[in-house]
Amino acid sequence: MSRVVRLSLHLFLAAAPACARQAPPPPPLPADSVAALRNELLPPAATQGDLALLDRAFRALHPAVYRYNTPATWAGRVDSLRQWFATPRTRGEAYLAFARLTASLQCSHTYMSFWNQPGAVHRWLTDGADKIPFEYALAPGDRWVVNRSSVAAVLPGDTVLAVNGVPTDRIVARLLPYVRGDGPDDGKRRALLDFRHRKRYEAIDVFLPLLLPPVDGRYAVTLRRGGRDTTFQVTAMAAAERRAHAQPVPPDRPPHELAIEGDVAILRVDAFDYGRDEGKWAPFVTATFDTLRRRGVRTLILDLRENEGGSDDGARLLLQHLVRTPVVMPPVRRYVAYDTVPRALRPHLRTWDDAFYDRRGTVRPRGDGTFDLGDGAEWPASIPVADNAFTGRVIVLTSYVNSSASHVMLRLLARRPGVTLVGDTTGGSLRASTGGNLFFLTLPGTGMEVDLPLIAYDWGMANPPGGVPPDIAVPAAEALGVALREARR
Repeated sequence: MSRVVRLSLHLFLAAAPACARQAPPPPPLPADSVAALRNELLPPAATQGDLALLDRAFRALHPAVYRYNTPATWAGRVDSLRQWFATPRTRGEAYLAFARLTASLQCSHTYMSFWNQPGAVHRWLTDGADKIPFEYALAPGDRWVVNRSSVAAVLPGDTVLAVNGVPTDRIVARLLPYVRGDGPDDGKRRALLDFRHRKRYEAIDVFLPLLLPPVDGRYAVTLRRGGRDTTFQVTAMAAAERRAHAQPVPPDRPPHELAIEGDVAILRVDAFDYGRDEGKWAPFVTATFDTLRRRGVRTLILDLRENEGGSDDGARLLLQHLVRTPVVMPPVRRYVAYDTVPRALRPHLRTWDDAFYDRRGTVRPRGDGTFDLGDGAEWPASIPVADNAFTGRVIVLTSYVNSSASHVMLRLLARRPGVTLVGDTTGGSLRASTGGNLFFLTLPGTGMEVDLPLIAYDWGMANPPGGVPPDIAVPAAEALGVALREARR
């Protein structure tokens, strides 16, 4: 057996300095208190006012409102929701309504962000003890296969068939219209409906208690184990409590890791984000490819299955080490919907760069009401080959998780000599997406927040709306085994 070499890079993505003491999270609200807050009625003046503000802001500032909608369909959705809001609605109903409206843009960066909600909203939306007490992987047929559990009655390997009497495939079908994703393909949305990312806020934890809340603090769970189906009650709990007590404990793996055995290497890259350790990424990439050359590696398996994107610079740096000839970017337009933010909208917006409010002098009118951005594209027209680029065969593992920067990188790698994509279609759209700059729009009547992307990237509407297809299509969970067989063939 050849000696295995491993290089790893731990990236800490929290914004706070390493030496800062994190304040402990507030104790979770019990399920009945969460329900009381969630079910508090909001008057029509609050919800309709917020809807009017969102509509004005999106039509004035969002560059891709009409990428998958027409002005008539968007106006129809807004008008229908305005009429629905004519009756008092609960906080939970309002959040769901706004989430469904923003998801209808089919833009993965436009949503009622779980991370950016004000503290008062977090208390009833994400922090309460009303979550399911187990984690699962979404299997074919929208089955829930348990992989970690905080209660003795549910074991890893169990298949959950129904919650509160509703089959899991019907639950997923009900959830999909509320989940963000680029284009009409639901692969990315399904990827966000399980626990693969191990993030603080999971989509299922946000939406399930709103659509199918626990009854008296408990969920009725029907599961299959050993050919037998059983229904019983489990106590709901806070997501933080579930993470702390779920078994088995997942391995503490870094988000980037290289393993070499013989002449085959596996490089796993779960994110291109830098966080506060941004200076470590470039040295890690350099050391990795120096090691590949020194060890005589002939096949590199690049595992991007858990990579949702992140830093364009990070993705571009890795790409330069994977290609044999310079990469010429396909024609892409970058544009915004405005040159200056209307005065009436400014009090409701926040962001990290005041230059986003006034772009006059840096944009050019396109003649259709939108504005081309000047120089400074995130992806240059030509990407050179790195001095120590890999010259062997590259097999890339893909999944529906891939979007944003990872989707762009895979689009540029696809069909290149010496590169094979194995797995699922990516979760992005070949018509491109939005991102780059963001406004955070606060809705004063409900106290909720909406992520509003400002830059549209356009590869052309003639492209299909789906993602990058693999060369070898297999479920993402099976991609590594297939890649290893390909490498040793």
